[in-house]
Amino acid sequence: LTSISKKKRRKGKPQFYVKLLPDWIDWGRIIDIAEQLGKHKDMFRVDIFVGVGADSPVLRSGATKEEMVKELRYAVSESDVYPLSALGDQVYDEIKRLWIGGYKIGNYRLIQNTEVP
Repeated sequence: LTSISKKKRRKGKPQFYVKLLPDWIDWGRIIDIAEQLGKHKDMFRVDIFVGVGADSPVLRSGATKEEMVKELRYAVSESDVYPLSALGDQVYDEIKRLWIGGYKIGNYRLIQNTEVP
């Protein structure tokens, strides 16, 4: 997994660098959490924070990497069931048209929701 960020432009050309994401985070667990929450939903976004509690003893100096990893907490901070990006009005209008059009013509299948009583 990598993240790509823009650096300052030099002589009009964008400069990019690739930074490896931290290996101490359980990425499989993050993917599992996000996929479980997004199951059976159209256009779902979830934000997950990873860290240790403020009162955790591993925040004191001398903690090993293994001790830190063991204390990690994964918390869902926010979720949305619609896209949140600056796509522009024309793109949003087309998304809405296609999404609602699919429901109107019956291009969907019902799935029993066992998550909500």
